[in-house]
Amino acid sequence: MMAPANNSSIAATDEDSSSAIILYMTGEVIIAILTSVGNSFVIAAIVVTPRLQTVTNYFVASLAAADFLVGVLGIPCGLIPFTGLKQNYVSCVLVNIMIIILTQISVLGLCAVAVERFIAIKYPYKYAESCTAKLCLSIIVIIWLMGIVIAVIPLLIWDKSSTYDGWCSFGAVIDLRDVVYVNFFICTLIPLGFMFAIYCYIFYVVKKQLRRIAAVQQLATDSNRNTALRKDTKAAKWFAVVIILFAISWLPLHIMNALLLYGGPFCLPCVLVAVIFSHANSAINPILYAYANSKFKIAFKQMLGFKNVETDESMTRNG
Repeated sequence: MMAPANNSSIAATDEDSSSAIILYMTGEVIIAILTSVGNSFVIAAIVVTPRLQTVTNYFVASLAAADFLVGVLGIPCGLIPFTGLKQNYVSCVLVNIMIIILTQISVLGLCAVAVERFIAIKYPYKYAESCTAKLCLSIIVIIWLMGIVIAVIPLLIWDKSSTYDGWCSFGAVIDLRDVVYVNFFICTLIPLGFMFAIYCYIFYVVKKQLRRIAAVQQLATDSNRNTALRKDTKAAKWFAVVIILFAISWLPLHIMNALLLYGGPFCLPCVLVAVIFSHANSAINPILYAYANSKFKIAFKQMLGFKNVETDESMTRNG
């Protein structure tokens, strides 16, 4: 979500820092390529495969689109300040805010998936009636607009245009209080806590419903509900894994920024590693989607031109 929170051009004056930045930029380019390719496959698979066009997968497509833009816009924009070129204030803000916007969209998207999974498991009949594709797409539009608003408003509160000297860096235009108080405390920790609580409740509900189904006579409706419940539970488990990896990827960088705000030391190589670690999360997600849903695996193989792809009912039942 962010580059180092100080002036990278100043930090890069010594040889060790220069070497670290070269390695960092190389790593970012590799991650950008993997992120762009992987998430483009996810989006294309959903577009061309009717069986993947579900409410849940529309949210997946939104998450993949945000990750795709991390690869094609967020990371390249984040590398521009390391070129040492002078920029006007507005262009420097646009370059450095891009990754913040995309991360906020991802967090809100993950929250939406958590709520969607909760409704699907807790209220399956209401879910089938109310959670339509039209509603889902409307929520996705709101999520993207909110991601932009959340990222832009703090720039008006902590305006650094008066101190900007033309040398573009993340710290030159983005206040560290914005990074820590808004992006970390409010827009990351609170949503992560919310999602942790809702997934714990989901698995509690699942356990309770499975016990109830096992206790009654095995009517056809109960058997069908049991199958659907297990399928929904599998999807919820994989999205929980996505959230856990998101937290693991982003928390080191957030914690470093918080320590820096409260007077802690600044270590450029450590921050650069944390930035790469956070961006790598966008490259990992397509792999998780493929493992979570066998239909994605089949779609990926078909898109790659593999022949004799196994599409029997036993595989699609696991998706």
